[in-house]
Amino acid sequence: MRTVFLAVLLLFVASPSVPSQQKSDPEKKTYSNKEIRKAMTKAHRGEKSAHSLVVDELLKNSPDWKQLGESSKAFVGLGEMFNRREGFSSTSPKLYIDSAAEFTIAVNAKDQTSAKKAFANLRKSCAACHRDTPIEFTKEGYVK
Repeated sequence: MRTVFLAVLLLFVASPSVPSQQKSDPEKKTYSNKEIRKAMTKAHRGEKSAHSLVVDELLKNSPDWKQLGESSKAFVGLGEMFNRREGFSSTSPKLYIDSAAEFTIAVNAKDQTSAKKAFANLRKSCAACHRDTPIEFTKEGYVK
């Protein structure tokens, strides 16, 4: 009986993994600096970038909350990429990730004051990695 148990155990341990476990897990994908740079540029540069659209909307008396919700996904997605970047980085993306989450919560609550504050914090968090990049803020806390 003991021999049968050991044989079954050996077969179980030595057998290949379940096919679904052999596929690459999207949760474990890592991103290169080049991929992150491309996503950063898309989210922050140009008139149609999430950053520009958010600035435009938050300066309105009645922002388009649907547009803000769509734009917030770009920041949250970028934060997820930061957490799964390849190689070592001496800076933590925690402030960016937390600010993106706060912004999303404020947008979902349709709270313009909180959204402005969270977006200003999100923008300021860039300095954690981009120390040498000059950042100018308007009285609302953002750069156009």
